[in-house]
Amino acid sequence: MAGVVFNTSCLVGPEGMLTKYRKVNPWIPWEVHASPHDVPGYNAEMFPVARTEIGNLGCAICYDWLFPRSHPAAGIQRR
Repeated sequence: MAGVVFNTSCLVGPEGMLTKYRKVNPWIPWEVHASPHDVPGYNAEMFPVARTEIGNLGCAICYDWLFPRSHPAAGIQRR
C-alpha cells in the first residue's frame, strides 16, 4: 500500500517468500507505523499462516505476543 509504513516480518523458504505478517498492535506512542486495522481497504489476512512441509507456521512481532487472541486467530484460519 503506497504511503503506509508497516512493521513487517517475512517468512522465507527455499522457494522464496511464503507469507508476510504486518504487526497488528503497535506500541503507541513509541511506534509510529500503521496497523492494518487502521488502513481503509486493507484486505489481507491479519494473522497469515504458511503451510510448509514441516507444518503450518505463523509469525508475530514483539508486542503482538501480549495479545492472546492473536494466537488462536492464526490457528483458526488454517484448520
